[in-house]
Amino acid sequence: YLLPLIGLIIGGIVFFVYEGSSYAKIPMYFIAFICLVSNIILTGALHLDGVADTCDGLFSYRTKERMLEIMKDSHIGVNGVIALVIAILGKGLLYFSVEIIPIVLSIVVGRLAIIMSASFGEYARDRGMAIAIIKYNNYKGFLKSLLITTLIFLCFKNYFINLMLTLIFAYIMHINIVRKIGGVTGDTFGFICEISEIFFLFTVLIIS
Repeated sequence: YLLPLIGLIIGGIVFFVYEGSSYAKIPMYFIAFICLVSNIILTGALHLDGVADTCDGLFSYRTKERMLEIMKDSHIGVNGVIALVIAILGKGLLYFSVEIIPIVLSIVVGRLAIIMSASFGEYARDRGMAIAIIKYNNYKGFLKSLLITTLIFLCFKNYFINLMLTLIFAYIMHINIVRKIGGVTGDTFGFICEISEIFFLFTVLIIS
């Protein structure tokens, strides 16, 4: 349930990268690029891998068992490539279009979305690395993560509506994933995280 705090730490590093780049008077589009790359490096591209694998599986329109096999395959398919391009370009454009504070908060929200999905979903496979996240999280774990996130957002009250909208969106995505593959996996956690970050920034851009 402490993932939002980890998100805050990652976001804090991205914040200092942003401020340092701004101090050097680098063009804004390049600052956005540096912040995006920093985020990817800090997470080891783990969540982007989840985006590719999840989209390869879900958009194959096969049986549940076959979808899970495709998601476990180390090779990337056309759907995964398309999803990666859209995710990276979309996030890059949003990083260019919003201020640094929403970017930091989006990273926190993405981790909250992981806890939400883990708390309200069962593992779709018999075993796997992500099963520990589900084992140690339930609705109480989600409430603890939500409390931590709320305390963070108390310093930035203007973004509460964006938080609520993103949680609703993430839950809808979670429900659809569970309906298709019968549960959640480490890959779907990465997918939920990335798409929640993007959606949060998109709501900030639209509402502002």
